[in-house]
Amino acid sequence: MMKNERKHAWLFVQVLAVAALLFMTAPKLLAQATGSTSGGSSSNSNPATNYNPPPCDFQDVFYNNVGISTSNVGTTATTAEGVDSVPAQRFGLFRQTGPPAIFPGQRNWVTDNTCGTRDGTRKNVRILATTGGYIDSDGSPTDFISIIAFLTNQNFFESNYVNGDPAFDCTVPTPPALPTSGCVVISSAQGDGSVNAGLNARNTPSSFYNNLSGNAGGPQGDDMQDIVSNFEAYAAIRQTVKGKLTFTPCGSMGNGATPPNCFPVTSVATPVLSQDWRFATNRNAVDGSDNNVVNGSGITGTTAFNAPYGYFCDDLLGMWIVTYFWFTEPPNLTKPVAGSQCQGPNGAYAAVAARNGVNLEGWPIVKTGDDLDNDLEAFTGVNGQMCAEEGNEAVDGSDGGAVWLICPAIPDPTNGAITLDAFIDQIHKPNGLPLDPTLTENFYCLQFFGQFCSNLTAAQVNSAQLQGAAAQTAAASGSSPSSN
Repeated sequence: MMKNERKHAWLFVQVLAVAALLFMTAPKLLAQATGSTSGGSSSNSNPATNYNPPPCDFQDVFYNNVGISTSNVGTTATTAEGVDSVPAQRFGLFRQTGPPAIFPGQRNWVTDNTCGTRDGTRKNVRILATTGGYIDSDGSPTDFISIIAFLTNQNFFESNYVNGDPAFDCTVPTPPALPTSGCVVISSAQGDGSVNAGLNARNTPSSFYNNLSGNAGGPQGDDMQDIVSNFEAYAAIRQTVKGKLTFTPCGSMGNGATPPNCFPVTSVATPVLSQDWRFATNRNAVDGSDNNVVNGSGITGTTAFNAPYGYFCDDLLGMWIVTYFWFTEPPNLTKPVAGSQCQGPNGAYAAVAARNGVNLEGWPIVKTGDDLDNDLEAFTGVNGQMCAEEGNEAVDGSDGGAVWLICPAIPDPTNGAITLDAFIDQIHKPNGLPLDPTLTENFYCLQFFGQFCSNLTAAQVNSAQLQGAAAQTAAASGSSPSSN
């Protein structure tokens, strides 16, 4: 035992020594990293890596323009009315330290007055906590998002907000000027520009829509709540309660189940998750701008549930509805169980685990929609339940957790979007190692070279990982750039 401890200690010293050497030979990298600023920027000075801006929160007026309340009223999930309330835990007001930050004193966000100069819709709160996840379409570990706030009920969507009404002047201003309050226009799904129904926050009735030919009492334009609910962030909450596995979520998703026979769904913080997030950014643009034809949708047609919106063009705050998913049988991958298509060496759990590995509780990691829909929900267990199930919290907030998230994905995390004082928020094993090292590797490659690892040489990838390890060590000792 003593020999092993000495060996590990020596390896740790070696890593520190190599990292220190790297930093000595690359002082410019250290000089680029800054902490809380009132007028400076944390962007890299190298033009090759200073192209995409880092993530910042949105201005309050922009939240209001797209139908989201910034009220600070309410102290519980059900009574909260806006993103400035306590349950929302908005960055810039709450959570500067503590989770998702990993180390004591490490900051999740800093003040940076360059945010607004780069994008007029942003305020001076730059996000350092960068949550990694999988792209829902193919499972690539290349999505990086910023969890800015939690929406715990539908009152966060303004009930008195109507967009598209002629009372608003919807002339698009020249950037960085902001649009007039209430003036955000999303074209109809016709794609031909003949009808421009505008945008409602909560499908509020309007004489403008009722007066459209053939539309009396009909659709009221594009509903922001419906738009953002087409984009799913998949959360797998740990199902172990007091040392015992449970197979049902508490509350409405579990048909009213109560502890101890269910697992709580009141938090989606990293420490309560069993695997990393996956995000459904692969959707269609409502106006056909992505050359996708959305049949049967639009103000004059029958709306079909075919996800006709585009994340990066129609979801203006980068919001998601949280889709919780869980497993209905024990994570047995080896021993056959009579009547179960889930467990055993030939079961659905083992098949997905063979591709993706296992989560913190032994179930397979789910990286794609295909994993969940066609491999886990297509097979049943001994009680006739699907091997995995999914659901959303009640929109009235009665389940007590996040119904929606404001956590925009970074459109292009290359070339400066991942700053040197940012850190990755991801799932770790009990021994402290990341559950999925490929997320960590991509983050460090983006942070130090501005590119995904697949676009770098082996030497560059190795250098990025060593520098990342050194940065983690510095953060743990309280000397990270984000804790100055």
